[in-house]
Amino acid sequence: MVEYIILTIWIEYNNKIHERYKLAPAPCETAVNKVYKDYKNKQARVVAVKCDGYKTFEINKPLMEYYRENN
Repeated sequence: MVEYIILTIWIEYNNKIHERYKLAPAPCETAVNKVYKDYKNKQARVVAVKCDGYKTFEINKPLMEYYRENN
């Protein structure tokens, strides 16, 4: 059985930060390298990538949404 991780990707485009989520097969390092490779020749720039397991993502997502709404 293949394990999956959830990538939270922050991308800068037109001087604005956009947040994207992507489901990817583990391990984290391979998935992150693929994200950077995919955006290498595009106008958008990858600012950061975070790997989470499903349970960690479910716990942290409401906190991230609360932070965005109040800042």
